[in-house]
Amino acid sequence: MAAGLLALTWLLSAQASPAVTFEVQHTGAIVLGETTSVEVLLSAPEPPEGESRPLRLSVNVGSFGPVQRIQAGRYRATYELPSTRHPQVAFVAVWRETGPEAPIHFFRVPLSGRTTLPVRTKPGATVKVFVEERVFGPVIAGANGRAEVPIVVPPGVPEVVATSTTTKIQSQATVDTGVPPYNRLTLAVTPYLVEADGQSSATVHVIYDAKGTPPPINRVRVTASGGQLTAMGAEDNRYRFRFVAPRELQETKVKLQVRIDGDRASEAKVELELGRPSPAQIVILSPEVPLVADGTSTSTVQVLAIDRLGLGVPRLVLTATAAGVRILGLKDAGEGRYLLRLGAPVVYPPGGSARLEVELESPPLRAERMLKLAPPPWPSSVSIETDPSTPSGDVEDPFLVLLEASSADGSPLDDAKLGLQVSSGKRTEVEALGQGRYRAIVMPSGEDESVLLTVKDASGRFETRREVRFRTQRHLLGFGLGGGIGYAAGGLLPFVQFELRLRPELLERRLALYLAGGYRHYARTFALPPAFAASGLTEISGLLQVFPASLGVSYDFFGGRTWAAYAGGGGVLAGFINQLDDQRFETPVQRGVSFGGEVFFGASWHGFFVQFIGSLVPISTNDFSAPGLMLGLGGGFRTGVL
Repeated sequence: MAAGLLALTWLLSAQASPAVTFEVQHTGAIVLGETTSVEVLLSAPEPPEGESRPLRLSVNVGSFGPVQRIQAGRYRATYELPSTRHPQVAFVAVWRETGPEAPIHFFRVPLSGRTTLPVRTKPGATVKVFVEERVFGPVIAGANGRAEVPIVVPPGVPEVVATSTTTKIQSQATVDTGVPPYNRLTLAVTPYLVEADGQSSATVHVIYDAKGTPPPINRVRVTASGGQLTAMGAEDNRYRFRFVAPRELQETKVKLQVRIDGDRASEAKVELELGRPSPAQIVILSPEVPLVADGTSTSTVQVLAIDRLGLGVPRLVLTATAAGVRILGLKDAGEGRYLLRLGAPVVYPPGGSARLEVELESPPLRAERMLKLAPPPWPSSVSIETDPSTPSGDVEDPFLVLLEASSADGSPLDDAKLGLQVSSGKRTEVEALGQGRYRAIVMPSGEDESVLLTVKDASGRFETRREVRFRTQRHLLGFGLGGGIGYAAGGLLPFVQFELRLRPELLERRLALYLAGGYRHYARTFALPPAFAASGLTEISGLLQVFPASLGVSYDFFGGRTWAAYAGGGGVLAGFINQLDDQRFETPVQRGVSFGGEVFFGASWHGFFVQFIGSLVPISTNDFSAPGLMLGLGGGFRTGVL
């Protein structure tokens, strides 16, 4: 049988809270004279002040060593058994010194005694002794018919059963163990120290391990060497009395004694100290709810002044100072508890904590605690994103506004009361998604290049804005038609152009690949050599027709939903035809192909565009050459089909 399981069978059920346990680390019965000490493990809920309120133990027989705190709510102690050998019960009291109303728990630990039981029977008979559920023996009776059986007797067992067996006869008899009655009383008082002022009180707890029905409280005789005792009530085998020491009592200790009418073997005594506890420690407890750093909230912090055993010390003059919060008041709540009222800071401090100090001048004691502050309920920051990242701005194409709110401590802020305003168009109410995320839907007006989003908190403590520019209407495939006038070598020349544009899904379709074809012509006048002077001709006109085809790229480096500024360039492959207009000369039509390049920059608005063009396409043959550099200004209209 495991030690812990055995110990659990010894717990006293009278008024002991299920949350408090007392486990004896011992296997089997504890036999006086064979075991000198055992280790016990205790589990007890800790108050908010934790280990500042030490756990206290007392016992009616034997003694306990110091109580060691293993961890929060877990303790260890060593129980030294009494030197007496007869069976008895150790009643263990467990409590904390929190005042006269302190809950106290009692546990019952049986202590067995070993003895030799003489039994007379037939010579040679086999003798066994039954002690409750245990069997001792067998022992063979001697020639004189006497058998001595060693047995272990638990407390409260006055008789045992002995059996004798021979080959012909089996007999059974009840034998008196001769064990004296044990002390069934135990006594504990809380607190251990009370002031003789005629008002302060202590509670006297009495436990009686009755054989049957517990006696009424009027048979429980509690006496004190001084002061007044008043019965408070009884429940099962547990009795409570109130003790008050009058002002005129001069003693430093009062002896309390309890007896039960009709039970001479039972008696318990305890000493109660008189006086005022001396403060040994100040403990600052964390508030149950963190103080919200909103500039208006208040919170109450408990301060505990206790003596060396954890008993509260009232009527002290404490002073409090704080960095980061406001001190609004300090009140003595009695029993060594003081209530410190704090006011919230206006700004959430870095790290989210505030230093609080409480001091006592005499004796000089000081406590310090970093109080954790809660961030205000409004956001410290809100990020604004849209889906898509660059909305189209069309009436029939609403977009999502995604908000992510963070508290002043950087954590996601749920339950923020956010509102969204738009400079144009319509929007839905802000919807919470959890984890500090929110969303709303915006329906653009279709007439603006951008929309201004304004996010506000319902408290009026937070506001942020973001301008969202709408996407230029960039189609996957488009075509355009345009024309213009160019300048080359001192002359003006018209041109027309048709183009196809392809915008891949790159860079938000700002990049376009284009293929263009056009027409331009040069009307020229050529001076004739002097050899033609006899014919009366000094000059002749001609026409140069150019058919350029260009391939390149264009990039919208700036723009809005319906307009853009762009630049680009590419290569040019130009075919040309050169022909003189005068039929009197038989000049052949000259044709050819030339290569060059072009650059351009321009702007578009609702499909209409205007742009500046610079091209360099050198055109020359063995008989003539044309200016290759042309600067032009053109315009036209582009539209998309996909």
